[in-house]
Amino acid sequence: MEPHFVPIPVGRCSACDNVWYPQAAVCPRCLCEETRGDTVPGHGTIYSFSEVHRGASSRFATATPYVLALVDVPPGLRILTNIVGASPERLSIGCPVHAVAGVNVEGEAVLWFTLAEDGP
Repeated sequence: MEPHFVPIPVGRCSACDNVWYPQAAVCPRCLCEETRGDTVPGHGTIYSFSEVHRGASSRFATATPYVLALVDVPPGLRILTNIVGASPERLSIGCPVHAVAGVNVEGEAVLWFTLAEDGP
């Protein structure tokens, strides 16, 4: 069964066609204010990762341990995110992942990734 990828919301510049995540009102490359929301396919590969046992602040204390990762996503984005639903022993650099919608410890909607082989 093919996994269902959640599209990733990105910003796109009307002037230079740069794409970035997370969305912002100004292009980080050319500082143009003529930007629009867009999406890119919700899949990528793990560039790097680390298992976190002590959160950076007390608000993350109940979420430990968790996997923090840099994920490369076409068209050339590198996203700092969490990998969910897989033990760190199953992860390696280059593993295919896909985006899933989640809710963080503060109740906010977030974008996480999981191993592509696990499905949605």
